[in-house]
Parts: sequence; C-alpha cells; structure tokens
Amino acid sequence: MKKIETLVIRGRRWFQKLYGNTYHTVTIVVNGHILKSSIQYGYGNQYLVTAADLLRENGYDIPENTMEALRMLKDLSENDYEVIDVKRKKDL
Repeated sequence: MKKIETLVIRGRRWFQKLYGNTYHTVTIVVNGHILKSSIQYGYGNQYLVTAADLLRENGYDIPENTMEALRMLKDLSENDYEVIDVKRKKDL
C-alpha cells in the first residue's frame, strides 16, 4: 500500500433539476499525482467517499470503514478539501 504524504481534494456537484438528482466528480492531488473520478451519483459530502474509493483503487492505504476513511482524509488533507456547486453538467 502506498503512503499518503500530501493530499488535496476538490469536488464539484451538479443538481439535475428535471429529475432532482445530484451528481459529483472529485479531483485529488496526492503526493503530487492527480486522480480524477468519473461522474458519480451522490449529494452532500459523498464526494469525500468517492475520493476515498478512488484512493483505495489506486493503491493508497485507506481504511475500508467509511467513517474511518473520511476521518483519515480530513486529517491528511489538513482541511484542504472543498466542493463547489456548478450550474451545468458539463462543468463537472
């Protein structure tokens, strides 16, 4: 498993008015490498769960337990995580 030295998480959310669904993407800069998710369904802080999954898929040491993973991401990123809401799907 790869150890995380530096971590920055940036999420983007889009609300689909017609059906009332929310989608997001997440971009992660981990140890100087950029990872980007595909468009995922989920609202609120779901982008952080997607970030944890993406890190796990790329071989980084992230707990399987969602709550532990979120706590670890928040600690590792030193509050350098954010999400912005965008008006158009193509802005994800």
